[in-house]
Amino acid sequence: MADMIDSSHQSGSVVKDLNKITDDINRKYKPKILSPLTITLGDEFQAIIENLTSAIEIVISVEELIIRFNYDFKLRYIVHYGIVETPINPDNAHKMYGEGLSKAREIISVSKKSQER
Repeated sequence: MADMIDSSHQSGSVVKDLNKITDDINRKYKPKILSPLTITLGDEFQAIIENLTSAIEIVISVEELIIRFNYDFKLRYIVHYGIVETPINPDNAHKMYGEGLSKAREIISVSKKSQER
């Protein structure tokens, strides 16, 4: 899961930029992604990745894209391991539930109270 820092102070074009990033990552890492990076609230995305190594690779690739294209935003990330009780949706990261996703959402919500990444 990732959340854009200070998204309320960003222009609307950052959502388009974030969409370009998620599309690129989903194409590049398709074999390692169980449920693709999906923008959930306009300024955040979530996904289910096959393992920790792949998740870290994806975070680094996202950061490289932000730098390469000189995008004017920063993301905070949470990589969490936990149970997904519903079937994993291979088309988008919606309509799934479980401790893994709930805990990740809770952690990212708490982290929004600080500027830490």
